Amino acid sequence: MNFEVYAPVAQLDRALVSGTKGRGFESLRAYHYNNCMARDKYRIFVNPSGFIETHFIGNQTPDSVIGAVEELVKRAEKLKLRHELVLVLVDVTKVPKIDISGKMANARKEAVKAMTSAEYDRIAVYGNMAVQIMVNTLVLIAGKRDKIRVFASRIEALRWLKG
Repeated sequence: MNFEVYAPVAQLDRALVSGTKGRGFESLRAYHYNNCMARDKYRIFVNPSGFIETHFIGNQTPDSVIGAVEELVKRAEKLKLRHELVLVLVDVTKVPKIDISGKMANARKEAVKAMTSAEYDRIAVYGNMAVQIMVNTLVLIAGKRDKIRVFASRIEALRWLKG
């Protein structure tokens, strides 16, 4: 995952330019990516019941979707290595709209790739109708209707996931 951290950066290449010695300068704000923290677009954690839970928040970007998919795959691999059941609950109720533009094509491709190649037992996704349609389309493309289902509510999703 990526997290943008804004910090002042000294402009040392400009600090001693002719005629500026002794004058102040306005520092730029740089942002650094930290792979250990959430990016405010999604949160992934293992919940107390032992399954991987993912919450997508706000409009998604290709980077946020791909980052979440990559982290989910890594977490699933760790559980499989310990011979544990890999159940995933995905909350997309806080995604206000689905971007169907071409800029999201690579993100959708990576999602389908993960659906077909990652090791998991079941994935339950819940959210609004637009999200349900998009995810169901990707699930059908991946041929994983038996392992991935989409629901309107968390309760329905949990019932199927645990059942």
